[in-house]
Amino acid sequence: MRGVVLIRNLPYGFFEAELWQYFEQFGKLNRLKLFHSKKTGRSKGYAMIEFANSDVAKIAASTMDNYLMFDHILRCEVLPLEKVRNEAFRNWFRKPSGHYANKKTVQKQNSVKSPINVKNMQFRLLKHLKNANKKLQQFGIQYQFSCPSMTIIQETLRKVSSEKKKHATEQNSTDGDVNFQFHFYMRSCMRMNESSIFAELKISFAGDSFVGKTSILKRFTENGFDSVRPTIGVDYLSKTMFVNGKHVKLHLWDTAGLERFKSTTHVCYRNCHGIVFVYDVNCLKSFQSLKQWIEYAKLCNTKTNFVKMLIGNKVDLNEREVTEEEAAKFAWSNSMLYLETSAKTSKGVQMAFEELVRKILDTPDLWTACVDENKRRLHEMEDVSMCERLWC
Repeated sequence: MRGVVLIRNLPYGFFEAELWQYFEQFGKLNRLKLFHSKKTGRSKGYAMIEFANSDVAKIAASTMDNYLMFDHILRCEVLPLEKVRNEAFRNWFRKPSGHYANKKTVQKQNSVKSPINVKNMQFRLLKHLKNANKKLQQFGIQYQFSCPSMTIIQETLRKVSSEKKKHATEQNSTDGDVNFQFHFYMRSCMRMNESSIFAELKISFAGDSFVGKTSILKRFTENGFDSVRPTIGVDYLSKTMFVNGKHVKLHLWDTAGLERFKSTTHVCYRNCHGIVFVYDVNCLKSFQSLKQWIEYAKLCNTKTNFVKMLIGNKVDLNEREVTEEEAAKFAWSNSMLYLETSAKTSKGVQMAFEELVRKILDTPDLWTACVDENKRRLHEMEDVSMCERLWC
C-alpha cells in the first residue's frame, strides 16, 4: 500500500531533482510534488512525496522529522490517504509555466527604477529597520539593525530638511522648492551609484572535513574564530569587497566534506566563478584527496575556465605533514593559485580572497558586470542556488 509524506520548511534550492535523489534512498518513489508560487514560480517550501510502500513512508517521515538541513528544521508527517486529493499530484515533477519567474515579474524586476521609486524603496527599508530595532529594545536586546544604504538615507533626510529650511528663507516659490529637492535627490543618487556593486561572484569551498573551510569563511566574513561542528550539507555567506577600486559582492558557499553529502553539494559547484580547495597542512590525507575534489568540481561546474585556488590551512600548528614546496608544485601542475592561511590567527585569509577576486576580474569571459544595482536578473535555471538573490 502506498504512503504519502508531507514535508514542510524545505530550504530554498532543494528542488524536485534534489528531493527525488535524496528521498529515493529510503525506498521506491511513485510521485513527488513540490509546490511553487503561481506568480513567481519560486518554491513555497513544502512538498508531498508518494512512496510505493506505506511502511517506508513512515520510516522516512520519522527519520527526517526535526532534521536540520541548511539551517532549516524539516517537518515531516504521514498523511492519511483519505485526506490526499487526486489533484494534489497534478503535474507532478514538472516545472510550472514560467518557472522561477513569469514574464510580468521579470519585466517589473528588471525595469529601470526612477529616482522617485528608488527613494520610496529606501524610505520603506529605513522604516522597516527602525521598527525592528524598536521591537528588539522592547525585549531588552541592545542591537541595531543596519545596512549600507541606511546611513546614506539618514544623511540624505537630514540634508534635505536642513537645505529645505535654508532654501525656504531665500525663496518662497513652491515650484522652486520642489525642483530643488528633486535635483538634490538626484545628486544623492549619483553618490550612491558610485559605491554600487560592480559584479557579483559565486565562490565555493571544497575539501575534506575538519580542514577549516568554515573557520576561514567565518574569519573572512565576521572576523571571528571558534570551534565549529562539521558542516551539514551546505552553508551560505556573503560579503562585499572593495577590489581594484570597485565593489564586488561575493556569494560564498561552504560545502560539507563528508562523502554522504555529495548528492546535495554538487549544485554549489555549478556556475562557479572560483572554487577554493582547502587542505590541512598537518594532515597528509587531506592533501592527497585534493585530486578527487578537483575532478569532482570540474565535473559539476558548467564553467570550464573557472579560477582554482589552493589553500593550506592551520599553519599556526607545529605538526606539519605537507611541505610548502610540495603544495606549490601541486598547485602549479593544476594551474591553481596557492596560499597558506591560519583561520585562528587570520594570517593570509584576507589576502587569499583578494588574490582570488583579482584573478576572476582579470578573466572577462568568466563574469558579467552589474549594470544597475537596483536591477536583479531572474534566470530560468534548474540549478539555481539556495540564495534568494542571483549572482551575475
